[in-house]
Formats: sequence, C-alpha cells, structure tokens
Amino acid sequence: MKKYLLLFAVMLMGLCACEKENGSDTSGNLEGSWDAYKGEILFDGKTIERIDASMPHSGIETRLTFSDGHVTIEDEDGTEYYPYTFANKTITLTAYFIPIQMKVKKLTSSELHLEIPTVSYDPELDGEVVAKFNGRTIYGSSNFFMDSYWYMVGSKVVPCMPVDDEDYSEGWFDTVLLYLKRSK
Repeated sequence: MKKYLLLFAVMLMGLCACEKENGSDTSGNLEGSWDAYKGEILFDGKTIERIDASMPHSGIETRLTFSDGHVTIEDEDGTEYYPYTFANKTITLTAYFIPIQMKVKKLTSSELHLEIPTVSYDPELDGEVVAKFNGRTIYGSSNFFMDSYWYMVGSKVVPCMPVDDEDYSEGWFDTVLLYLKRSK
C-alpha cells in the first residue's frame, strides 16, 4: 500500500520555476530529469512515516522529466504524461480531468522538494464518521468515481486518505513530501 500512496503522489507531479520565498531556495531550473529518493507521509502537520528509495519495495523508484509545459512520469508501472500551469509557486496539474495543486518547497540545480496534498473529489462533503486518528475524526463518502475522506480543523475541511485501504488502523495522511535529485 505504501507503494500505491507514493505512486499516487508522484502521478500528481508538475513543473515550476520560481523565486526565493520564506528562506527556501528556489533558484534552480526544473527542465530535465529528476529521480525520487525519499518521501514523507504527513497527517495534520506531523510526519507519520518516512520512506527511502533504498528500502526494499519502497515504491518511490520514479523518474520525472520536465519539458515544454509537460511532465513525463516513469516508474515500474509505466509512463504517464500530464500538462501543467504555474503561478505563485503553485503547480496545477490536470490528471484525469481533476486539477491537482502542489507547492515547490525547494528547487536548486540538484534538488527538488514537492509538497503534494491529497485531493477531495466530493465537493458536497456529505459523509459519515469512518475512523478516528491522532485526535481527529475522519469522515468519508463514496460515489461511482471513488471514495472521499476528510477531517475538520475548525471550519476548514482537510482531505485525507488511508495509508492502507483495507485497514484504517494503519493510519491516515493528508500530504506527501517528495524529495528528488537531478539525474540529467
């Protein structure tokens, strides 16, 4: 399941060229190929799991190639190709008619760090309690397209996903941090 989570996150990648903000270095150029070497899965701002490419069956052996407003994502399951737009360090990638927004946290000549939030496909957010995790109540609903999950922080809705679709006790996440190194 961990492989599925990181592959899902990698499928949502895009391209960005941006300026320095809040002390994070974003002076690099994204054109070229990047290899994922580690990832972090977060829930409510806290890291719940770290995954390193050197771990057996880590699922992050992925190459991203950025060129001409598109990103090509290559992994053991195949190759995907997506268009993107960029404004204010936010990449909006359209995958299967769904806009996905990501933040570039660091971009240098050799490093790229991306913050990828989970996406909610249920604008109504009409659901029932499905779990409790780290002091949060998780709500869920199903439709013909897929299951949607979220929790509340005050009046803010935060989409999330189970770490394991079969066993909710394995935990939940709302963000993936993906770390990549330039390969070409």
